[in-house]
Order: sequence, then C-alpha cells, then structure tokens
Amino acid sequence: MELLKGLSFSQTANSMTLKSGEAKLVTLGRPDKSFFHEQLGLVQSWAELRDERANEILAQIDNQYAFIGAVTGLNMGRHKWTMEWLSMALQLIIPVEMAFKHAFGCYRPVDFSPQVQPIITTPGHGTYPMGHAAQAYALVVALENLTGFTDETKDVGLQLSRQAERISVNRVVAGVHFPVDAFAGAVLGRTLGEYFLRLSGLQTTCLERKFETESVADKAATLDFPGDGLHRDWSTFAKVAEVKSVKTSEFLSAIAKLAQAEWGDPNPKAQS
Repeated sequence: MELLKGLSFSQTANSMTLKSGEAKLVTLGRPDKSFFHEQLGLVQSWAELRDERANEILAQIDNQYAFIGAVTGLNMGRHKWTMEWLSMALQLIIPVEMAFKHAFGCYRPVDFSPQVQPIITTPGHGTYPMGHAAQAYALVVALENLTGFTDETKDVGLQLSRQAERISVNRVVAGVHFPVDAFAGAVLGRTLGEYFLRLSGLQTTCLERKFETESVADKAATLDFPGDGLHRDWSTFAKVAEVKSVKTSEFLSAIAKLAQAEWGDPNPKAQS
C-alpha cells in the first residue's frame, strides 16, 4: 500500500487524471467508439505477422522479464535485488492501469468485428490503455536509470525501448488491442516509471504527461504504433510539465541501492 500512498484520481466525462498529492502525473482521454472503429483496419493489417510472432505473443502474456533479460542479462541468480525492485514497480503500475481501464470501459477489437479473431484469449477488462505497454515502458525506464543504460547514450537503452515497442505491437498483432491503446499505455508507463524512480530516491526528471485523441480524431485510421515503423523517443512525448513534489520512500530507496550495486560499468571499455 505504500506504493499507492498519496495517489488519487480525478475524472471528467471523457478523461481521467492520476495525481500525486495535488500534482498531476498523467491525464488520458477516452477515444470515442468511432475512433476505435476507424482503427480496425490497422488491427487487421497487423494480423499478417501472427505466424511470425505467435511464440513471442504467447510468452509475453504474463512474462516480460525474459525479453528485457535478453538485452541486459537480467536474471534472478545475478540480480535478485533488481528483480525484487522491478516486481515492486509492477505492484505500482498494475493497480493504476486497471483503474484507468475500468473507468474508461472501452471495447476490445473483437467487440467491433468478428473478423478480428484474436489468437489468444481476449481479456475481460477494457482495452484502453494497454497494460502490457504500460508495464513494459515503466520497467524499461526504471531499468535504464538504475543501470545507466540510458536511451541517449547506450545501445542497450535503445534495444530496451525497442523491446517495449515490440511487446506493445505484439498485442495488436494478437488482435486484443488497438494501436491507440499502445500510445496511451506508453505514456502511462513512461510516467509511472519516472515516478517510481523518484520514489526510489534515484535522481531523475518526472514529467507530467497528457494523451488525448481529439486532436488526432481525423487520423484515427492511420494512427499506427509506434507511428512511423521506427523507434520513437518517448522521453518527452505528450509532455506537459515537470513534477516536483514526489517524496522518496526510505524502503524503496534501500532496495534500489542494493539493486544498483548488482550492476557494474554499463559500457565497459575494451581491454587492451
């Protein structure tokens, strides 16, 4: 419960905002039914990759650590405190993402067309925002900053971000999400990742973000994820302002220090 302490939600007819105390963290707007309907073509176009991605899709239903570990070497034997710390991050992210999902109650692709025919079981909760995207982006942000594998300076950081993108796209390929769900999930995850880092006492910027679809309603049929088929810099996407008032948790800070000690130089120089 300490992770959720101080968090609250405020809601209007078509949007909901997550707050830390009085400071806004993230606002998501609810797309209308016509927006989702316009995105059906994109969902069906991604289905071409189902044969290629099926094994990944099945593996990623409940486990993203293996794919992050493929980039970083993350494993329980060498990084037990990091795994513990990342698990705590998920305990923050999942209740928040579910609150948004239940508040918006958006229909899944199969609810709009029987031709979608997902290749995995469609979850019973709402489609928007995408929970897998929120979790993947939050874990990537947390791990980048913990280890020093930053997106701007290290190939590892870039590959972590691309893994988050691929995990998100795979949910669209599977037929259980729309591309717009991934945009909202990435915004939510990036913000919660930064918030978790601040709680953990790691020096990082925590940005307030806002994602609404009114300004791109006429582009619903072409608003694909990650946008242009290439890596997108999510660090300032949907930025509103910097959040100042986030207090450090002594418990999380202690775990973060133990986790940080498990990683050496993220970019060791070649030995002569």
